[in-house]
Amino acid sequence: LQGADAHLTEKETIESEADSVSIEQIKSSLATPDQDFDWDADDKVFGNYSDADRKKFEEMYTDTFNQITQGEIISGIVVSINNKDVVLNVGFKSDGLVSTSEFRDTPDLKIGDSVDVFVEAPEDANGQLILSRKRAKT
Repeated sequence: LQGADAHLTEKETIESEADSVSIEQIKSSLATPDQDFDWDADDKVFGNYSDADRKKFEEMYTDTFNQITQGEIISGIVVSINNKDVVLNVGFKSDGLVSTSEFRDTPDLKIGDSVDVFVEAPEDANGQLILSRKRAKT
């Protein structure tokens, strides 16, 4: 029983020390970023591009995406099929979703197949491209 009392006293001491440290003390001990930090400095000279080069690379990157407009019919390649959706790669920044129910007339649909779809919305709240196969057929 004596050992238990000693353990209890030690535990109380540790808890009381932790309680004595204020939030302000903890915050003041944290490292703060240096306001003079140069984000463009690069000792290894990796990625130091001129403004003209940076602009050229940004344009090249932007050109890798297809521009997709609501209401147009586009082709996509099936990349995934699950119980709820068929996922299509249409060359946009995100893959598009089509409800699996819209493919009831194509039971042999498989990954790699090409499908024409109607763009209902370029992006929903989750960043997904919303497509319709049914509307593309009409």
